[in-house]
Amino acid sequence: MGTESLGPVPFLVFITVFLYLLIWVFTTRTATGRYIYSIGGNREAVRLSGVNVQKNELIAYLLCSLLSAFAGVLMVSRLNFASPTAGTGFELETIAAVVIGGTMMTGGSGSVLKTFLGAVLLFVLKNSLTLNNVSPYYQTLVTGVIIILAVFLDTLKNKKKV
Repeated sequence: MGTESLGPVPFLVFITVFLYLLIWVFTTRTATGRYIYSIGGNREAVRLSGVNVQKNELIAYLLCSLLSAFAGVLMVSRLNFASPTAGTGFELETIAAVVIGGTMMTGGSGSVLKTFLGAVLLFVLKNSLTLNNVSPYYQTLVTGVIIILAVFLDTLKNKKKV
């Protein structure tokens, strides 16, 4: 499954787009998805409005775990071997993609489409650095600087609103 393609497009691209669409529908068209966004914004206010916060947090964690496990299966199918260190560093890239997409680190806002665009932008940046023979250590440094810069700009933007 990880090495197959439909024409010139790898099958994993179709799986990724399908999952993004599925999560977009979940977060925008279901009550549970909207509750999860709300919990990220103000947990106590959501609890006081009568929403079962613990249940919705559990659903969010279960969904995150399920998608992480599926990503692991896809990685093994693509690489044709399993290694306990194969995904090391992906958490930093994931956070960077989400932050580049405009999601606040404090929670309560963001969108699946913007996160997708942030992931694409980060992918293009990482590929550009690789093609220019930039060391992987410096690529990680660039990713960290992007996260710090995005959080800094987000903090400035939120201060202007207050």
